[in-house]
Amino acid sequence: MEPLGTHILAEYSGCDPTVLNDVDVIEELLRRAAEAAGATIIACKSHRLHPNGLASIIVLQESHMSIRSWPSTGYACADFFTCGDCTPAFAHSVLAEGLHAQSCETIEIERGLPNIPTMRVVGYRPTARIVIDCSSSEIPSSISVKRSPGRGLGLFSTGTLKRGDLIYETPVWLASLDTEYVMKSDAGESVLSADDLGTELTVPFLLEFPEKILSELADHYGLHNPSPVQLRDCMTEGGKREVLITEFDGLMNHSKNGNIQVDWPENGLSFEDNRPIWTIQILASRFIEAGDELFWDYTETPDFIVPSDWQP
Repeated sequence: MEPLGTHILAEYSGCDPTVLNDVDVIEELLRRAAEAAGATIIACKSHRLHPNGLASIIVLQESHMSIRSWPSTGYACADFFTCGDCTPAFAHSVLAEGLHAQSCETIEIERGLPNIPTMRVVGYRPTARIVIDCSSSEIPSSISVKRSPGRGLGLFSTGTLKRGDLIYETPVWLASLDTEYVMKSDAGESVLSADDLGTELTVPFLLEFPEKILSELADHYGLHNPSPVQLRDCMTEGGKREVLITEFDGLMNHSKNGNIQVDWPENGLSFEDNRPIWTIQILASRFIEAGDELFWDYTETPDFIVPSDWQP
């Protein structure tokens, strides 16, 4: 799938201030840049800015190239937009050298992709953010969010629980691998990716779901006796969202779940914008005292004295 054009945005720092303020030099650089890219020049126009600096543009048969300079700070920004067989990256190289830039950054955007509704930036993926308010007024009374030794924020029990007791319920949904999961609480903020926190919806994991849940999922997506791969593909929108995360805890796949276990009930499935949401239960897996951290097994943490009733 070829784009109609390629657009490079470039920033140059540590440039020669004299060059940045010289109309003739800048226009010559733009012409050389266009030739290096294989473009056909139609016209070139510049405007001197007050108190100094330039805005220059070169019109091409294939589109345009432009630059704006700030001599006082040694900075310039430029863009190279071409279609056809041009190579705008070559234009960037000419300009970086001619400006004597000490550093530069570029972003490449593919323009006019057929049947693609969103702009695609080469080498970059948009990152979604899920912000969870874990302040004391917004989380279940059975837990609190506090600083965890060496790990940022952690969840702690506010009361004494015995094995099998319900600690709290939480919805679980699917997110993309690079979704930022932001926990904000009275104790501060902790930011991790969904991939760090959640559990990937693999086919073996999907097969552990209760039969009633699997049947409801198949009915929702209009599938008759689907294979696990087909069902997973529908649930994850072809792999776009494949990590299960929840409110408050994110499922914490990097921990050993020292004090809890997850119960996946046969009820509580709903859909929002065609995405499945499942309310699950977090249960005590052993005796818990008030103040114990729920998810982390400290048996592998140096300098931590393990309580006598914790068994690895």
